[in-house]
Amino acid sequence: MSSKNQPVVFEVLSGLFGWVWIGGRIAALVFAGLAFFNGWSWWYMLYAAIVSIVAKWLARGFVDNKKRVAFEADMVSKGMSPKQAGQAWLEAYAGNGTLSVANGELSDSPKIESNRRNAKERAKIIADYGAVIERNPSADQIWDVKCLPHDKNTILDAICLEIVREDDERRVEILKGAALFLADYQEGVGDKPISILGLDFTDPALLKLDSKALGAKILGNPHWERFATYKPIMDRDISKIQAKLRAAEQLRREMPEEKKREILT
Repeated sequence: MSSKNQPVVFEVLSGLFGWVWIGGRIAALVFAGLAFFNGWSWWYMLYAAIVSIVAKWLARGFVDNKKRVAFEADMVSKGMSPKQAGQAWLEAYAGNGTLSVANGELSDSPKIESNRRNAKERAKIIADYGAVIERNPSADQIWDVKCLPHDKNTILDAICLEIVREDDERRVEILKGAALFLADYQEGVGDKPISILGLDFTDPALLKLDSKALGAKILGNPHWERFATYKPIMDRDISKIQAKLRAAEQLRREMPEEKKREILT
């Protein structure tokens, strides 16, 4: 596959698996309702949940690969060797490097240096957060905020500022999606996440259960009440996050490019 076509392929695959993830999550809830009220097999719900989780993990992987290929191509066009571009991506992804490559001399202006440090810190915050949601791909769980690498509002602010300065519409959508995942992190959850299904998908014994036993396990989920308690809190979080994202997008449209470079570089 040529490097020119790779970003397009990764974009298509990430979009495809993204829709599968969303559809699988909805299907799992529908099948759970059918099993509970109409006597359908609980295995349909379990299969849909597994498909959703796997699709979510694959979608994020393709998104990361698309960003890597585009980033490395940009670095090579600015004079880096492919090996140097690959190293720069690793540093940027880990939050240890800078995403900017100068063709001339860097300015010694304290203001510019300060802005550059802020941009580097935002990149690290977002990379740290991305690593966390990559490790926690479950589609039906609430996690404690202590699992986040930074304060939740700090992460959201960093994402919003990146949206303001971002030129790529597709990356804006990725950032918006990542921001919404913050609603899955709440105070007081504890060391173990709260699951709406109450199933451990890594347990091989799960595959040996018949439909009746699986249904009993789901209905006996001790997390139901806690999940119901957190649901309105999560809904309010999503509304607040969406409001900030809309404000960031409006600022992105209205702020002159030179002003963005001045304060967000």
